[in-house]
Amino acid sequence: MSNNTSNSVNEIFDADQVDTFYSSTAAQRAATISGNRATNYGVVRGALLQEIYDDLYIQRLHQSDEQKWLHRIEKYCEVVAAQANDDGVELVVRDVNHGTKETLRFDAVVVAAGYKRNMHEEILDPVRGLTADGEHFGVRRDYSVEMSRDKVNETAGIWLQGCNESSHGLADTLLSILAVRGGEMVKSIFGDERYGGRV
Repeated sequence: MSNNTSNSVNEIFDADQVDTFYSSTAAQRAATISGNRATNYGVVRGALLQEIYDDLYIQRLHQSDEQKWLHRIEKYCEVVAAQANDDGVELVVRDVNHGTKETLRFDAVVVAAGYKRNMHEEILDPVRGLTADGEHFGVRRDYSVEMSRDKVNETAGIWLQGCNESSHGLADTLLSILAVRGGEMVKSIFGDERYGGRV
């Protein structure tokens, strides 16, 4: 079992790795992200995991009727409906293997379903026609969007950060190299030949 907090694993997120990742082919990038996904998204606090296990274990010792448990892990299911009422929240849960449905009641529900880093697509939609191909928001190594220079002045541009995992690697989504990314963008915007400075 790998230790997700080890220095060896964290080398994946080193700012220097962005150059290697960015210069790779699309297929190589996809394979790298797939191989390292557990490192970025699979981190679990060991103490919390142990506490959850202990609670479930002790609960099973004291109560043999699973329907009376306060804590359960609902596996292989998806929420298909939700209804709030005076007593809390009712969720209709469907078993993805058998198709059966069950209504469960909770005092409160916390939705932790993850997110997609593509909000920029909607926000920038009005200027999509100004991009290099008039359709996609391709991003250069310096985090600037590839704009059509027939339509946009060389000194103007858009820079994206935190939504470039497919082109810049797993580290693009992390705070650990935020300062490095910010520095690269500043150099790109205000002038540095290494980063294709605009001014």
